[in-house]
Amino acid sequence: DRVWEPRSTKTCVLRVSDFSHPPFQAPVLEWKLEQKHGEAYASGRLQWKHQPFCVCDVGELHIPVPEVSRPVSARLTVRLVEGERTVSNEWSIWIYPKQEPVLHDIANYGAPQLSWLKSWTAIPSISKAQGDVRSFPSLILSEYLDTTLVDHIRQGGNVLLVGTEAIVRSHPVSHFPANRYFFTPPANYPPYSDGQNGTIINPHPILDDFEHEGFADLNFYRMIQNAPPIDLTGFELNDHDPMMRVIHRYPVCYPLAYLLERRIGTGRLLICALELAGQWPEARYLLHSIYDYVRSKNTVAASELTERQLTLLMNVFEHRKSNRAG
Repeated sequence: DRVWEPRSTKTCVLRVSDFSHPPFQAPVLEWKLEQKHGEAYASGRLQWKHQPFCVCDVGELHIPVPEVSRPVSARLTVRLVEGERTVSNEWSIWIYPKQEPVLHDIANYGAPQLSWLKSWTAIPSISKAQGDVRSFPSLILSEYLDTTLVDHIRQGGNVLLVGTEAIVRSHPVSHFPANRYFFTPPANYPPYSDGQNGTIINPHPILDDFEHEGFADLNFYRMIQNAPPIDLTGFELNDHDPMMRVIHRYPVCYPLAYLLERRIGTGRLLICALELAGQWPEARYLLHSIYDYVRSKNTVAASELTERQLTLLMNVFEHRKSNRAG
């Protein structure tokens, strides 16, 4: 739980494992929640009956989470202090502002069935039969792509295509199911398509506020852990860098991604395989960031989706529709 929300109190249970020689006798624990650049938000001290050479319960920290207006990278630091001796540890924390759900000028295309879109119950739905695509809102969220949406994009519309089983590369989890998609499997067991070694985040206005260092840190953990990435190979989408690329296992190195953007006509198609569940502050913030981006004038010069790439994408959804009908 590395992502915290303001106006809350986080409880952290601390234990000490002291196998030093000589061990501490009666140390004091000092803790601090601070920005990575130095500003302290909260601090305190704990004392306890110390027991060396075992795992010793110290107590609980009750940490008030400060109000922030944008995501902040912070750290929780603790120090054992006794005379001139100190031992320290720290944990990275991210604080995301409380974001109200996006409710205006946004809609689901059809009723969500297969993805995290179902968790955003307040977002209205529109249908293909709704009428002129020029009346569609600024951002359409969709689990599939059809000619109506493509026409909407060509005329300047914006669509966020959610990664479902049609376009992602899921991998088996037979050996290390706890790793799923965020952590690297601890050994090179086949099949080599099982596992990811990291991510590369390229500069983009959508992710500017996430204070990343060029990769997805633990503030992306929940959005990645159970979310397979987009398979760029079958759609020939590896001709330009995505916003967030996946570093796949080195024996196979398939080109995979979690977030990318392409232009169709005068509009934009964004494809997202991250799980943006409505109950997570980091996911709410990212959806807001996508929404603000498509409505702003601070858009990047995204590459054009070629007719072949569009056909490959459309064919997947046509194939899935015919399979379900059969």
